[in-house]
Amino acid sequence: MTKLMTLTKPTKMIRRADRGVTFYFACDSIGKYTRSDTNGLRGEAIRRFFAERGLSAPEFELSCKGKPYFPRETGVCFSVSHSRGFFAAAFSESCRDIGIDIECFVSREKSTDEQPAMLDTRFERIAERFFSEGERKKIYSSNEPDHEFIRVWTRKEAIVKCSGEGISGLRAACADSASSASGFELYDFSDIAVSAMAGFLGAASVALNKL
Repeated sequence: MTKLMTLTKPTKMIRRADRGVTFYFACDSIGKYTRSDTNGLRGEAIRRFFAERGLSAPEFELSCKGKPYFPRETGVCFSVSHSRGFFAAAFSESCRDIGIDIECFVSREKSTDEQPAMLDTRFERIAERFFSEGERKKIYSSNEPDHEFIRVWTRKEAIVKCSGEGISGLRAACADSASSASGFELYDFSDIAVSAMAGFLGAASVALNKL
C-alpha cells in the first residue's frame, strides 16, 4: 500500500464535476511542482474526494505498470497528471476505470497565408513513433500543429492510463473518439487556460471505460 502524502505548502484546489467524474485542479503561479508537491496534491485530492462522501481516505496501490488503484470494494477509480505547475486528479465511481492527462506547452505562432506553422521538431519525433498516419495528417494540416499535437497526445495518454497498458499501448490508442471502438469515452477540457503562467497553454483529456 502507498501512504497518502500531505501538502507541504498552502495550495488552492479547484473542484469540478462533469459526467459522473469528479476533478480537482491546482496551479502553481510561480514555477513547477516537485515530486513532493505532486505527491502531496494527490493525497489532498484523495482525502477531499472521500471526505465529501463521509468516508476515510484509503491507501492505494500501484500496478506493475504504475497505474494507481484503490481496493476494489471502494468502487472508486482515479487518475492523476501534472505538467510544470499544473496538477489534475480525476475520480470515477461504479468501478469505471479512468485516465487523465494534462500538458502545458509554450504557445507558438499560427499558420498564415504567407507562412504555414511548422510542428515543433520534438513533437514531430514523438508523432512519428506513436501516432497513426491519420493522426499525423490531422496535425500537419492544422493551423496550430503544436496545439493539435498536444490534443492528440493527451487523448492517447488518457486512454493508456485508463487501460493500464502504459507506453506500449500509445500507438494503438485511437485519439478520435468518433471512430474509437476500444470501449472508452473520450472528452477534452478545451484549452485549459493557465492564466498565471503567461506564455503557456494547457490541454487535458479524459478516458472513461464504458459500462
